[in-house]
Amino acid sequence: MELEKEQILQIQRLNILEEGMENVENNLTKNEQKIVEIIAKNARKLIDKIESLEAKVEVLENGSRGSGFSLNGHGSNESVDLNLKTKPPEKSSEAAEKPITGENVEIMIGDPFLNGLMTPVGVYDGNPTSSFSKFFQRFMDALNLIITPLNEAQKLSRLKVCLGGRARAELDAKVPQPATLQEAIDFLQEKFVNGHSRTVARQALSIIKQAPGERVFEFAQRLNDAVRAVMIGYEENTIQQRLLDEFLDRLLPDLQFEVKASRPEDYCKAFEIAEHFELLLNEKRHRHQYVDLAEKMEALAINRSRETRRLCYYCHKPGHVIADCRNRARKNYKSRQYNNYARRNYQNNYWENRNNYRDEYNRDNRRYNDRNRGNYRENSPNNYSRSPTRRVKFSESRVASPLRISSPYLLTIFALIAIISPTLASYGAQIEMNCPVYSPFIFKEKTINDNWKMTRLPKESILTASYASLLTINQILIFLALLGVSTVLFLLMFFIKPILFKIIKNLRNNKNKRHEIENEIKVAEIAAGYDNVCDEWFTIKTKINGKEIFCLLDSGAHVSLTGRETAEKLEIKEIFSADLSAIVGIGNKIVPTLGQGEIIFQIAGCEILTNLVILENEISKTGKYDVIIGRETLKSLPLFLDLQTGKLIAKSLIKNCRTNEAEKIKLKLVENVKLKNNRDINKNNNYQIKNGLRIQTNLPQPSPKQTYQKNTQLYKNARKKWVEDKYEIRPPNFTTGETAKTAGPPEKNNNYQQKIRFQTSKQQTGRAKANKKGKAESEWTMLQGKMKIRNGAHP
Repeated sequence: MELEKEQILQIQRLNILEEGMENVENNLTKNEQKIVEIIAKNARKLIDKIESLEAKVEVLENGSRGSGFSLNGHGSNESVDLNLKTKPPEKSSEAAEKPITGENVEIMIGDPFLNGLMTPVGVYDGNPTSSFSKFFQRFMDALNLIITPLNEAQKLSRLKVCLGGRARAELDAKVPQPATLQEAIDFLQEKFVNGHSRTVARQALSIIKQAPGERVFEFAQRLNDAVRAVMIGYEENTIQQRLLDEFLDRLLPDLQFEVKASRPEDYCKAFEIAEHFELLLNEKRHRHQYVDLAEKMEALAINRSRETRRLCYYCHKPGHVIADCRNRARKNYKSRQYNNYARRNYQNNYWENRNNYRDEYNRDNRRYNDRNRGNYRENSPNNYSRSPTRRVKFSESRVASPLRISSPYLLTIFALIAIISPTLASYGAQIEMNCPVYSPFIFKEKTINDNWKMTRLPKESILTASYASLLTINQILIFLALLGVSTVLFLLMFFIKPILFKIIKNLRNNKNKRHEIENEIKVAEIAAGYDNVCDEWFTIKTKINGKEIFCLLDSGAHVSLTGRETAEKLEIKEIFSADLSAIVGIGNKIVPTLGQGEIIFQIAGCEILTNLVILENEISKTGKYDVIIGRETLKSLPLFLDLQTGKLIAKSLIKNCRTNEAEKIKLKLVENVKLKNNRDINKNNNYQIKNGLRIQTNLPQPSPKQTYQKNTQLYKNARKKWVEDKYEIRPPNFTTGETAKTAGPPEKNNNYQQKIRFQTSKQQTGRAKANKKGKAESEWTMLQGKMKIRNGAHP
C-alpha cells in the first residue's frame, strides 16, 4: 500500500508540472517557444513513463477491490475468460459487490512491460550468437498484450527498454531518429542481421557438442538456438533438416549410435528417440557399476586365502595393515593436535564461496569451462578430414577460367567482331554528309537549314561494281590475315613450343655426353645442379615435397623414418595408419609409430613416390639429418653408391662392356692420391660381366720395397722391421760396447724391443736432412748404402 501511495503522489506532482508548463508556453515569445520545444522532446520520455504508471495505478486499485487481479497477471484457480479486457473504473464498485464465480471472472492486466514480463522478453544487446528474429517475436507478443492503443512514440520507448549494449547505442546514434516502430525494427535488422552475424553464428555452431553428463533436452535447446541463428531467412523445412543433421552428428558416441541405428525421419522423432535411449543408458550404466563393483569384491574375497590375508602388526588382527589400524589411531589421537598457526578459515563454506577465488579460477570465467576443447572439430588432432562437407577457403575452391587473354581463340573472336560489325553497318543507304536536307543530326532548336528552300533534289552517289567488289575483297583479306595470325599463335603455343623444347633438351644432353673410351667405363654425373655427393656420415641434401632437407642413407633400416615436427614442416597432409605398429631401434628399444604418408622424394635428379613412417620424437639428436632413408626406398632408386668417394651414379650411365676374344677390359676404379708414382700397385683387376662387377682373385703380391713405401707414412718403425726381416740382422747396442761387426742375428725376446729404440747419430742426422717432398725415395737410397756397408762387415 505504501508503494501505491508513493506512485499516486508522483503522478499528482507531474500533472501540476504539466499544467504549469502549458500556462508558461502561452506567455512566451517565438524564440522562447523554440527552446521549449527542445525541452519538450526530452520530456516526452517522462510523459510515457507517467502514462504507464497511471495504467498501473488503475490496475492496482481494481485489484485491491477484489476483482481477482494479481500482479503476476493470473486470476483465480477456476476457468477464466481468455479475452483480455480492462473494466472501466466506474463499474469497479459493482464488480466488487458481485460474487466471484467462473462466469464473471476476467483477467485485468495493465502494461506487461511494467508487470514483470520484462524477463521473458529479455534484453537484446546485438550479440551475433543470439537470434534477432526470436527477440522480435517475443517483443511483439508482449506488445500485443496491451489492450489500450499506443502511439508510435510509446512503442519506441518500450523497444528501447528492451535494448541494451551495442544495439541501444546504434539506435540512439541514428540520425534522424526513427519515427515509427517499423523503421526502428528495419534499422536494427539491417544492422545486426547480415553476413558477419551469420559467420559468427556459424563459428559458434561448429563448437557445439553434447558435453559428458549434459541432458539431451539442454543440448537440443542450445543447438536449436545456434542453428536458427545461422539459418535466418530459410524455410522451416530446410531448418528442420539442418537441425536433424547437426543433432545426429553432435550427440555423445553411445547415444549417437543408438539414434542413428533407428533411422529417424525428422528432427522431432530423433529428439524423442534420443531422450528414450538416454534413460535406458543411464539405467544400464548405474546397474553395470553396481554389478561390476560387487563382482570385484566377491573375487577379492574368494581369491584371498587365509595364508595371504593381511595381518596388522599393531593389534595382531587380520584384515588390515598397521596404517589402517583403528586402535593405533585411537591411542594416538591426542598427540596429533597441531597448533593453529596461519590456518585458513574453513567455516561458512569457505571453499564454496566464489568470492574467495581469483578471477581466473572462478567458475563464471569463460576459460573455466574450456575443458572439453579437445572434443571440438577445430581443436581435434584429426582435423584433416576427407569428408566432402569440410569447409574450404574461397581462394582454394576457385577454378581458373579456361579462357585466357593470351588464348588464340579469344583473338579470333575479336577478329570476327571487328569484321562483322562494319559489314552490318554498311547495309544502309549512303548519304552525303554535305547535304543539308539529309543531315543525320537532329537539332532541337531552329537552325539556318529551316529557312532554306529546296529547288532540286541532289543526285545520289552511285557506286560502281568494281568499287563494291573492292570493299568485299578488303574485308575478306583482313579476315584471312587475322585468322592466319591466330592459327600461327595456336600452333606455336600448343604444338611447336613443346617440340622445340624437346629438341633443345636433346641437343643439350648430346652435347654433355662424353666420348666412349675403350678401356674404361663411362661414369658421369646424372643431373647438373643437384647434390650427388654424400659426406663422411653418408648424409646428403635432398628434396621432399619440394623442400630441401638433409637425409641419412641407411641400408640397415627397413623403412624410411622421420619425426613429427619434421613431418609438419614437410606438409604431409594425407597420413594413414602405418604398416608397422612399432620399430625396434638401437638397444632393442621399441618405438611406436604414429602413421605414414606418401611423399615425393628427389635425390640426385631422380624423383620417386614413396612412403615415410612418422615417429613422435625426432630422429637425430645432433641435428645433422632429419630423415632416414631406408632399404625399402633405396631399392627403388636407379642409382649406384660409391662407398669410397660417396658419389651417387646413375644406373643407366654405366654401360656394359663386351669381351674381345677372351681378353677382358681392365677397369680403373680408384686411384690413391698418396701413391701416384706406384700406379700398378693400386689398380684392381676387376672385370665386368652382365650382372655387375667381379673381383679377380689371382692378383700379384706387392714387393717388400713397395710395402715399405706404402707403410712408411703410417708406421715409424716400418723401415727397421723390413731391414731386420730381409737381412736377418739387428742394430748394435752401443750401451754395452757392441759394434756393427759383432752384432748378431735379431733376438726374439722382449729385450729386443728395448734395444731397437736406440739409433745411431748418423741415422738421426740422415733422417733430419731428408727432403720432405721425396722422403720415401731418399730414405730408401740411404738404406741401400747402409746395407752394403753392413754386408761388407759380415763376410
